[in-house]
Amino acid sequence: LCETSPYGCRSRHGAAVKVAMRLLLLIAAARAQPEKLLERGTSHYNAGDSTKAQQAFVQLSTDQTAPPHLRAQAYQGLAALAQRRGDPVEAAAQVEQAVATCDDMSCDASLRATFYEARGVLKRGAGDMEGAVDAFTQCASLDADRACDAALARLFHHNGLIQDAPPRYLRAVAAASSSMSCRGEGCVLRVPLLNDAAIALEATGNTQAAVALLREAVQLDPLNEQSVGNLALYLRDLGEVAESLKWGRRGVDIAPQSSAMLHNVALLEQWVRNKSGAVALWRQARALNSGVFQPVASLAHEEGYRGNLSGAALLYEEALLLAEASEQWKGHADALRLQLATSQLPHIYDDAQHATRCWFHYTEGLRELLRRPHLNIEDPLHTTGAGALGYYLEYVGLPDLPPRRLLAKTYWRGSPELKYRATWLPADADEGYTPPQIRVGFMTAFYFRHSVGLLTEGVIRTLDRRKFRVILLRIEGEPTDDLTTSLEEACDESYLVPSSTLQKARLVVESARIDILVYGEIGMNSMAYFLLFSRLSRRTAIFWGHAVTSGVSQFDTVSDEATGGGDYFVSSTLFEPSDGGQDDYSEQLYLMRSMTTRFLPPVKPRLSLEIEDVLPGIAGMRLYLVPQTLYKLHPDFDGLLADILRKDTHAIVAFPEAQLGEWTEALERRWNRTLTNDIRDRVRVFRRLDFDEFIRLAQLCDVVLDPFPVGGGRSSLELFSVGAPIVMLEPRTSIVQLTRGMYEVMGDPCPRCIAQTPSEFVDSAVWVATNSTRELRSIIQERSHVLYDNADVTAEWEVFLEFILREPRPSKPPRKAIIAQQSQWGFAKRSFGWELKELEENEPYDVNIDWTTLHFGLRLSHPDPWTGLTSEFVVAVYKGEDPVDVADRLSSYIGAEPVKARWLAAVLQNGARQSGKVVDATVYTLDDVALNITVREGDDLHQVATWHAVRSGLGDGHIEVLSNALRERISSHTTSAWLSARRKRDHLSRGDPSACFSRHYKAAWTEPSECSVTVGLTTCKRLRHFRLTMQGLIRVFQGDLVDHPLVCRVVVIDDGSSEGDRLDMMREFPRVDFVLKNNEEHKGHARSMNLLLSMVQTPYLLYMEDDWLALDHVSVTHVLDEALSVLRAAHEEEPVVEVLLNDQSSRSCAYAAEEGCPMLGKAGWPRVTSDGIAYRLHDYGTVEPGHAFTYWPGFSLNPALWDVRRLQCAFSESFGEPPVFNSTDARFEQSFSLKAYDAGIRVAYLPRVSFAHTGVDQTAYALNNFTRPFDGQVGGGLK
Repeated sequence: LCETSPYGCRSRHGAAVKVAMRLLLLIAAARAQPEKLLERGTSHYNAGDSTKAQQAFVQLSTDQTAPPHLRAQAYQGLAALAQRRGDPVEAAAQVEQAVATCDDMSCDASLRATFYEARGVLKRGAGDMEGAVDAFTQCASLDADRACDAALARLFHHNGLIQDAPPRYLRAVAAASSSMSCRGEGCVLRVPLLNDAAIALEATGNTQAAVALLREAVQLDPLNEQSVGNLALYLRDLGEVAESLKWGRRGVDIAPQSSAMLHNVALLEQWVRNKSGAVALWRQARALNSGVFQPVASLAHEEGYRGNLSGAALLYEEALLLAEASEQWKGHADALRLQLATSQLPHIYDDAQHATRCWFHYTEGLRELLRRPHLNIEDPLHTTGAGALGYYLEYVGLPDLPPRRLLAKTYWRGSPELKYRATWLPADADEGYTPPQIRVGFMTAFYFRHSVGLLTEGVIRTLDRRKFRVILLRIEGEPTDDLTTSLEEACDESYLVPSSTLQKARLVVESARIDILVYGEIGMNSMAYFLLFSRLSRRTAIFWGHAVTSGVSQFDTVSDEATGGGDYFVSSTLFEPSDGGQDDYSEQLYLMRSMTTRFLPPVKPRLSLEIEDVLPGIAGMRLYLVPQTLYKLHPDFDGLLADILRKDTHAIVAFPEAQLGEWTEALERRWNRTLTNDIRDRVRVFRRLDFDEFIRLAQLCDVVLDPFPVGGGRSSLELFSVGAPIVMLEPRTSIVQLTRGMYEVMGDPCPRCIAQTPSEFVDSAVWVATNSTRELRSIIQERSHVLYDNADVTAEWEVFLEFILREPRPSKPPRKAIIAQQSQWGFAKRSFGWELKELEENEPYDVNIDWTTLHFGLRLSHPDPWTGLTSEFVVAVYKGEDPVDVADRLSSYIGAEPVKARWLAAVLQNGARQSGKVVDATVYTLDDVALNITVREGDDLHQVATWHAVRSGLGDGHIEVLSNALRERISSHTTSAWLSARRKRDHLSRGDPSACFSRHYKAAWTEPSECSVTVGLTTCKRLRHFRLTMQGLIRVFQGDLVDHPLVCRVVVIDDGSSEGDRLDMMREFPRVDFVLKNNEEHKGHARSMNLLLSMVQTPYLLYMEDDWLALDHVSVTHVLDEALSVLRAAHEEEPVVEVLLNDQSSRSCAYAAEEGCPMLGKAGWPRVTSDGIAYRLHDYGTVEPGHAFTYWPGFSLNPALWDVRRLQCAFSESFGEPPVFNSTDARFEQSFSLKAYDAGIRVAYLPRVSFAHTGVDQTAYALNNFTRPFDGQVGGGLK
C-alpha cells in the first residue's frame, strides 16, 4: 500500500509485506493522543508479532467509547495485518470500516486522506480502475500533500488515459510533499516523479513543459540516466539540435553500459546526418550483449541502405533472435520479421531476372506474414527498415499495386492502433458536405526545393482564398529553405507535424480540423504513410509526388470501425493509359485534363559552365544526358545504351553519381558485365550538380534519354525550359507518363521523341543528337511556356476539391477512373466588354469576339492583388462611346485602386481617341494578311500593333514583329512632341505647366550663388534605419552634408521616436536641423511631408525616407550633379520636376534588391542633357514593352531630387493651390502622384542604382499600428 507515497518504498510493485508496512506508517503519521492500545498494536506489528497486534487492534476497533479517529486507525492496522497474510479482500474490508468510521466531523482531512489512499491502492490492486480513480481523487481533494495526485497520474498514464495524466502530475510536482531538498533522500524521489510527468506531457504534445521538468530533474540529479536521455530526445523534437546532442553525448558518458542510452543517442546522431557516429554507437551497444535488439536492427537498416543486403539479413535475424528470447521485447518479433521480409530490395538490380525475383520474394514474404495466425506489429512508425516501404519496387517494371496493397494489409492486421479516427469528425463525415469555405490541408515532409515542394507550390499559392482556407502541414525532419518560408507565409495556417510519434503527429493534424487532406506523396516518408491509415479529415487525396499508388485502402481492413486510407489519387488524362489506369490504384483515380501541377517557370541558366567543366576530355563528342538517380536505370536500359554507343561513335552517355558511392559502384560493376570494352569508356558518371550547373548542362547537351519504368517528372519540366529534347520509350514507362504528357501539352513538337520500340528509341536518340538538336530546341523553347504557371491547373484543382467534398466518400472499391468534365469556357458578357471564364449554368457568353465591330479594344490580364488569381478581360470601346466610362465600369468590376483606375483610363484614351495628324499610312503583310495601318501623332505604337494584329486574328508573335516594324519606320514616336500629343488625349489631365518652364518664368526665389539644395528626411521610430541612411549620405558627401557647397541645410522631420532615440540622433548628427513632432494631430507621414515642404527655402530638395542606404559605389556627382543637370534641362514639352536616383526598369532596380538589376537602363524614353548626362523619361499609361511602373503616374517618395519651385508653380497654375499631401488619405502618395500628373508635370530617373531599400523588415506604419489599404496584397496589376 506504499507505492503512492513519496516517503514509502520505491518499487512500483512491492511485496505484500511492504504494503502492510505502509499501513502502519500511515497510522503512525496520523495518530493524535497516544493511546495505549494503538501504541501496543503498532509496537507488536513492527516487532513482527501479528497475533498480539491483532488482539490490540481488534480490542480498540470494538471499543465504542474510543474516539472515532483512533478506532479508524485500528481498522487500518487490521488491514495491514490482512495484507501481510496475503488476504487483500479482508484488507479492503477493514479499510472500508476505517473510511466509514472516520467522517468529516470526527477526523481531520489529512487522516481521512490516508484511508482513501489505502482504498485506492487496494482497488487498483484488485483491478478496479474506476474505484481506484474515485478513491485517489477523494484523497487528493482532502490533502494535496498526500501524493494521491501522483498516484492518479500514474494510474491514468499506465492505463492508456494519457490525456488525463498531465494535470495530476503537475499538481503532484507542485505539492509540498514532493518539494524536497536535493541533500536528502527526498530529491531522489522527486526525480522519478519529474521523469514520469515529463513523459506524460511529451506524449500529449507539451514538449516545452516536459523539457522544463527534465531540466529540474537533471539539476537535482545530474547523473540520472532517464532524465538526461529523455531531455536529449525532447530537445531534438523542439529543434534544439545542438543542445540535444550535448545532452545525448553526456548521457553516453554517464551510462556507457546502457544499450538504451547508446541506441537513443545514435538516433540523435543519425538525425543530424552523422551516420558514422550513429553506426559507431550502435556497434558499441551491440557489443554489450545486453539482449537489446534495437541497436542490431538499426545496424541492419544501415547495411540495407548501403546495399549490403546479405549483411542486413544476418543482422535482422540476430535482432529477431534477441527479441524472441526476451519477455520485454517479444512483442517486436513480428515487426522484425516484416523488416527481414522486405529488406531484400537492392538499389541497383543485377539484371532483369534479378529484378523480377526480388519483386516476387518481396510479395511472397508479405503473404507469409499474413498467413501467420497472429500478427502483432508494435510501433509501426519504426518498422520500415531497409525495405523503405517498398520504395525501390517501382523500378522493377512490374505492377505496383499488389506489393503495396500487401504491405498495407500487413499493417492493417498487425497494427490495429493505426485505425484512428479524429475526435472532431462528425458521425456523418462520409456524407456530402458543402461548407462556405473548405479547409484544405497540404501535407508532406518535402516543403523545400525538393520535387514535391516545387510541384505543389503553385496550386497551394493560387487556390481562391474566398473558397478555400489553405493549411500547410510540414512533417519535421527534412531540410528547410526559402521555399519553406515563403509557402508558410503564403498559407492561411501552418503546422509543424512532429515526426517522433504517431500519437503526437495525429494530435497536430487533428487540431487543424481539415475537410480535405492532400498528401504531397505517399511512399517516401514513413510518417505520411502511417498517418494515411488514420481518418484525420473528411476526405483524403494523394498527389503524384511519388507517382505510385499508396496501396492503403479502407476496403482492405476487416474492422467495422471507420478507418482512413487514401480516398482519391490525382493524375491526368495526359499521364494515364487510354483505359484510365484505375487498375493500378487502390484509391479512386481522379483524372484531371491539365498537367495537375502549376509548376513555376524554372530559373534560366546563370552560369557560363561548359561541358568540359563537368566531363573533361570529351571535346568534339555528342552528349547523351541521363540526369536521373542511378536506381532508376532498369537493367534493360543497358542494352539500349550499347546500341546507341555503337550507332553513334561520337556519343558520350553521362549520368550523375548516386547519393552513396556503393550504389554507383554497384551500377558500374553491372556495366562492366553488360557493356563491351569498346564502348564502356564512353559511359561516364559525373559529380552531383547544383541546380544552376544542372540546368546549364541541360542547355548544352545534345539529347536527354528518359529511363524506364520511371521517367522524368520535375526534371523534365526543368529540361524543357531550356529546350532540351527528351527521348522516351513509351511502352516501358509504366509509371505515370509524365514526359509524354508534357509533349502533348506542347503540341507534340517531336513525334519521333516518343518511341514505341527499343530500336525506335535508339534511332530517335541518335537522330536528335546528330541532326535535329538545334531545331528541336528552338521549337521546344518556343512552346514550353504552356507547361508553366498555368491558371487552368488551379481551376481544375478547385473543381476537384469541391467535387470530392460535395460527393459522399467512396463506399466501395473503385472500378473506373473519374475523368474531370471539360469545363465550358467562354467570353461572358460584361458592361465593359467580356470576361474569359469558366461559365456558370445558363450564363450568356460569346464563343469568339468579333473585333471588327469595335472602335477599339484591348485584351487585359488582371492578377488580383489580394489572391494572386489572374482574370482575363476583353475591354471594348464602341464608336461614339467615351473610353473613360468604359474604364470606370471595368475599374468598378475589379475593385481597382485609384492609381490603376486612372492608368486604365489613360490606356483606353490613348487607343480610342484617334486624334492628331496622320504621320504614316502603310499596308503591312503578315502571313498573307494585309493590315492597313494609319498612325497618328501621339499613338502608342505597340498598342496600335496589338489592336491591328488581334482584330485580324494574328497571334502574339506577330504583335512583336509588327510593333518593331512600326518603331523602325516611325522614329519620331519617342520625341517630346509625340509624347505631348498623346498626353493631350487624356481628358482627365488638364494641367498645363508650360509657363513654369518658359524662358520668362520668374521663380519666387532664384538659385543662390553658394547653395541651392535642401536635404530633407522623414523618420519615425526607426533609429537603426535612420542611422544607416545618414551614415550612407555622409559617405557619399565625404563628410558633413552641409559642408558641400550646394547644400544649404539638412532637415529631418521626426514623427514619434522615443526621447532616447531623439537624443542619440541629435548627438550623432549635431549639424542637422531636427523638427520633433509629438502631438497626435501632427502625426503621420503626409503631415511630415507638408511640414518639410513648408520649410524648404531653396529651389531644390533632395528627399528620402529613413530607410534608404547609399551603395558603396555612389558619389555626390551621381546624387546631386547629374540630377541637377536633368532638372535644369527640363523644358515646356518635358516639364520634369523630379529625378529619381534609382533606375526604374524593374522593382529590383528601383529597390536595389539582391537579385540585381539586369534590365538597367532599358525602361523609359532615353534622353541626354546638353552636358552629356543620360537619363530616362517616365511615361504613364503606355503599353510599350520594357516600360516598368507604367501604372504609376510618376511622382514618388523614393530617393529623388525635386525642383520645388516648379512643382509649386505647376500646382498653382493648374489648381490655384500649393502642393499639399492629403493627410486624410491612406493612399496619400498615390493621390499626390496623380495630382502631379494632372498638373502636367513629368518625372525622370537616372539609369543607375544608387540606394538600397532597407526598411522592408520594419515599416513605420506597422510600428504605429497603422494598416494601409494595400497592406497584405500579394501583387497584382493590369497588363
